[in-house]
Amino acid sequence: MKSKASEDLVDLYQKFSQTFDDYSLKSTLRQNILKTYNEIKEPNPKQNYVMGLFFYEDYNENTSKDILKEQTRKAISFFEKSISADENYYMSNLYLGHCYQDLQQYKKAIYYYLKVDQNKLQEEFPLWRFVLLFELVGFCYWKIGKEDIGIKYFKKTHSEYLLLDDYLDLYPIGDYIEDCLGENHSLFIEMKAYEKIKLNQ
Repeated sequence: MKSKASEDLVDLYQKFSQTFDDYSLKSTLRQNILKTYNEIKEPNPKQNYVMGLFFYEDYNENTSKDILKEQTRKAISFFEKSISADENYYMSNLYLGHCYQDLQQYKKAIYYYLKVDQNKLQEEFPLWRFVLLFELVGFCYWKIGKEDIGIKYFKKTHSEYLLLDDYLDLYPIGDYIEDCLGENHSLFIEMKAYEKIKLNQ
């Protein structure tokens, strides 16, 4: 049976993530999230995942690089708690990949990205997340000097991208390929051309 604190934590996080310009409300929600989490005696994987998201997303344009790194490290600790209780909690693995990529620890990012359950990601979230995962893995391999493996993942990104039918699934994908291969590479050119076709349909 779910505790009230457990349900409140998810509700508070959802309100927090949807609050942008009301800094007073955001501050109150931030305090309530921390208080509510501390009232949970034995947090489960989802609750630790939610706390990881909370710290990972708690920044704005004025957040310094040092504070951002500290927030990312806090997020990592909660995502790790989540998978220590359930190593198959795939969204925590995904966000651990994001965190380590942000910290430029690309080998660790690859490790966690490759642990993500791709079937569940494809079934339970918008398809762009599934396709973007390949691009992120390719980017991280490229950054550690394994361009040949990076290219394989970029080609996988490209092939999956051309199967997407919803324009809204297209726009988050392609930036990392452009960053590594350049805007004149055939993979990137074909993806942007496909995006134009879908936009005009």
